[in-house]
Amino acid sequence: ALAANSVTASELADAAVDTAALQDGAVTAADVADGAILAAEFQDDSIGADPVAGLTSGSLASNAAGAAEVAADAVDTAAIQDGAVTGAKVAANTVTDANVHSDSLTASSLATDSVGADELAAGAIGAAEIQDDSIGTLEVLQSTIVPADLDLTDADWKFLGLQNGARIGLLDFYTVRVSTADSMIALIDNDDDDADSGVDATFEVRHNPDEGLLRVRENGDLEHMGTMFAGSMTFDIAEFFPTLDALEPGTVVVAVDDASMPGRVEPSSSGVDPAVVGVVTSNPGIILGGGFSDELYFPELVREASAARAAGDRDRVAALRAEIERGLAALPRSPIALKGRVPVRVTAEAGPIRVGDLLTTANTPGCAMRYVPGSSPTRGVVLGKALESLRGEEGEILVLVGNH
Repeated sequence: ALAANSVTASELADAAVDTAALQDGAVTAADVADGAILAAEFQDDSIGADPVAGLTSGSLASNAAGAAEVAADAVDTAAIQDGAVTGAKVAANTVTDANVHSDSLTASSLATDSVGADELAAGAIGAAEIQDDSIGTLEVLQSTIVPADLDLTDADWKFLGLQNGARIGLLDFYTVRVSTADSMIALIDNDDDDADSGVDATFEVRHNPDEGLLRVRENGDLEHMGTMFAGSMTFDIAEFFPTLDALEPGTVVVAVDDASMPGRVEPSSSGVDPAVVGVVTSNPGIILGGGFSDELYFPELVREASAARAAGDRDRVAALRAEIERGLAALPRSPIALKGRVPVRVTAEAGPIRVGDLLTTANTPGCAMRYVPGSSPTRGVVLGKALESLRGEEGEILVLVGNH
């Protein structure tokens, strides 16, 4: 028997003890001091697959081989059997971006639903990481994208939006307010040419998949099913007409021959005028047209916008259109009632006005008076029919216009 430590490494010649001289279990991990055997003491290929065939996971004590005992690149993928390393064997946060080679993890390596939303940090996946057509409609579940997820300040989102008919489930806007300092635009353009000649592209509102309630076509046509209500206190259909100054509601107007401003109207000033057009309304239910021609009043801006559209410069087109609209809005114009009930300034200079009387222009500027049958041809001079009687010499009564 030998006393402990009576034979040291310096007293043993190279190859003095071979594996055949050692009984199984004669040398245990407790007999080998930490750091006693280094990688430098093993010759290349001195330990092959056969000598370690008997070494299994059961031969190693728990945590016997730590990260410090394994050199960089000491274990390659060929040495790891499929399924040998599971999620339970990987501690939290031990695998980082630096440990994963490019393209080493593919879609086929991930089990279905193995990565959930809570495993992804905010902003972890950008547009550059998503290939074209990699996410289809079926991958977007109902309500997975909500209005709060839409960035309305992003110019790319506003102009590109969801192309090629992509559909986002069913967004619930019932209790959500979507607001923006800029305009919210739905681009309806079947061939993406920024023109309005087509009718195929539509924006639709439906209450079931097969039946529409409202449709706006690319050329501006509006179709709807059901009754259109313009408000409980609006009774007439009007159109904007150019004027030199803002006119007061209830004023009777006539057409003026003005080559510089076609269609201009002004307050009436003579009785039974065949140039009578209508009455300035205060609260119309529908207003037709803007009263002005873009090309007539802003020809240079219109030409510049056309050139920008042809060049594909959408930002410039939008800016020019906004400038044109501001200019048009600044021009004086008045809404003139074409049909319906509207308050009208009247005078009794042709006699008392009673319900049912026909009205025409008066000599009092901007006023109507009773039309006297037989005084002149009725056609073209009648403004409307009184729905109220005038009590006094002048006042304002309700008149049904456009009924002549």
